[in-house]
Amino acid sequence: MNFFLELFYKKYVDPVLYPLPIEYWVYFNNALASFPTIECLQGFSQSSRRTKKIQLIVLHHSGSLNFNKALIWFKNPNSFSSVHYLIDLDGHIQQLVPDENASLHVTSGIYKFSRLVNEMSIGISLIGNGFDRFTEAQYEAVAMLCAYLKKKYGLKNEDIFKHSEIECKPMATDPHPWSKEKFNELLDKFENL
Repeated sequence: MNFFLELFYKKYVDPVLYPLPIEYWVYFNNALASFPTIECLQGFSQSSRRTKKIQLIVLHHSGSLNFNKALIWFKNPNSFSSVHYLIDLDGHIQQLVPDENASLHVTSGIYKFSRLVNEMSIGISLIGNGFDRFTEAQYEAVAMLCAYLKKKYGLKNEDIFKHSEIECKPMATDPHPWSKEKFNELLDKFENL
């Protein structure tokens, strides 16, 4: 899936507008090539959603700066953890669990008096060790992904949480150091394309 296609192209390029000037097609093709795409891998820990409605997004960090190590961790069934999306340092987004299934990213969280947080949420993990700052590409990718998921599932900004805001245990893997202002600014930008 390409975010430019989902957030902008389908919205503004209507069959009524054909034929468009060649400059528009050059712009569209360049944008399609430069916006991040999502690749889907199979075989990560998941379960069915008991409640079919996605009500929130939970943001995490992976605990490592190595994308391949994070993939190995999430692929290991003994880790009892997974996320829907993993975002690399360069902004590359890898989907590990389809949205229609629940990933195992919150072990003992509560949301709206329910412990079925995994069944109600989408989990997104950014590659990060908890000390180094996230890259601009990661901020842009997570903002685009959240803008897309908000639109798709009818969510609001208040429905996006850091792990510690949901988790009951003190060992939550929040995205850290996290700039909420930068994230919200980019989120608004991509929602208003």
